Formats: sequence, structure tokens, C-alpha cells
Amino acid sequence: MGGLDTVRLMHPDKEKRIALWWPNRRDAIRWIVGTPCICVFWLGMMLLFEGERVASWSDRDQWMTVMLVFGSGCATVVLVFIMGRQRLEIDGTTIRSANPRTWYRWRTIDAHEVEEMEVSLGGRGSMLAVLRLKLAPAPHRQWNRLEVVAVFAGSEDDTIDNRFFLPVAEVVAAAKPSIRIAHLPPNYKGALNYLRAANRSPPI
Repeated sequence: MGGLDTVRLMHPDKEKRIALWWPNRRDAIRWIVGTPCICVFWLGMMLLFEGERVASWSDRDQWMTVMLVFGSGCATVVLVFIMGRQRLEIDGTTIRSANPRTWYRWRTIDAHEVEEMEVSLGGRGSMLAVLRLKLAPAPHRQWNRLEVVAVFAGSEDDTIDNRFFLPVAEVVAAAKPSIRIAHLPPNYKGALNYLRAANRSPPI
């Protein structure tokens, strides 16, 4: 989930400047290499269980099936890259983010402006998880929330404990220790469990 671009000590009191982005080179290679492997796996399964039927197809139908499988895989990779593309910078208590929720435009806040944090893992079939920061109204902006996204990583714990959510949540918690994260899954036992809020109704 996302790569660590730079982490530099800015002050001797351990304040850090963090820059993250997704996809980075490692993630791109993983998806580009992994997609053909998954496509080959599905083609192999189809030949294993439907081999006789596939053998009866014309060469054109067989070729079209191969192209459809690999085309679907490539389309999935492109969709994930578009939906999950994100840049995040943290400098002290300043948080800057650009992702699909901001139409890839930078939004900048100070951690002290945050009034509430909540996690949304989306519904069935969703590929994105969201860390939503609800902000106090301010005259210098017309929006009152900042959302950080992450591509679903297979399990709830791995998805929430990604390299985007962790530093943002920790910076906000350090700036405003009374803030907790709402809507963490009941079975979540990850790194942010200490910030679990009291039970509340799930977001609509």
C-alpha cells in the first residue's frame, strides 16, 4: 500500500516531513507483473475444467477469449491506478493531500482543525477505504472535510494499517489527544486500535 517517498527530520524535536504517493514504482511493478499471472491462472483453470469445450471452439473464439481475459485484467489495473492515485505530505501538523476525492487537487489543513476522524471501508466490492477527517468551519475554505484513501489490501487490518492512514491519524491524535477514530471494525486489532471511538451508528 503506497510507498515511502521521503522521510526527513526537519526539527530536533522529532517533527517529521513525510511525503507519500501511490502508486510508487514498487506498487506499479507488483500490479503490472501480478495481473498477467492472475490472467494466466484463470485461463489455466478454464482449460482445466472446460478444456474439451474450449477445444471445440474456433481459433477466432479462442483468441477472442484470451484477449477478453487479458483486456479485463489490464482494465482493472488502470481502474485501480486511477481510483487509488494519491499524494500525501505531512510537515509538522500540516497535512496536504491530493487524491480522487479532491479531483487530484491539493487540499491543505492543520491537524488542529480536525474535529473528528472516521474510517469507511466501503460496501461489498469496493476497492477503496477512506480515512475521513471532519474539520471545524473556517473562512479560508469552503469544504469541511479531508479524505485520505487507500486501496483495499485484502483484510481489514492490513487496509486500515496502511502507510497513508497511520501517519495522518497519529499526527491528528498528537495535535488533539481527545480525538478518536469512529467506525473501526469490531474485529480490528491493528496499530490504530488505541484510537478506537465509542460505539456509534455506522455512516450512511
